[in-house]
Amino acid sequence: MANYLKNLTPTSSAWDEVEAFFQGTYVQTAHLLNAVEKHKGELLCGAIETLSMKGFAPSEKQREIIAQAFEVFKITSL
Repeated sequence: MANYLKNLTPTSSAWDEVEAFFQGTYVQTAHLLNAVEKHKGELLCGAIETLSMKGFAPSEKQREIIAQAFEVFKITSL
């Protein structure tokens, strides 16, 4: 996947961002887990939309990446 992403990025600075992503860590907070539990029925109907409405919206950069992934994989919706 890293090589695929590298081919999508036009500059070395963008590749640095890809490397930082793969070297990064992910942290789940109790706040997020409690929100998922509380809204699990809604999440089954539309996870991104539900989390966004509850204050867990993806960043602008994350939305761009999601849009690119949808385009690459020909996804029309979640």
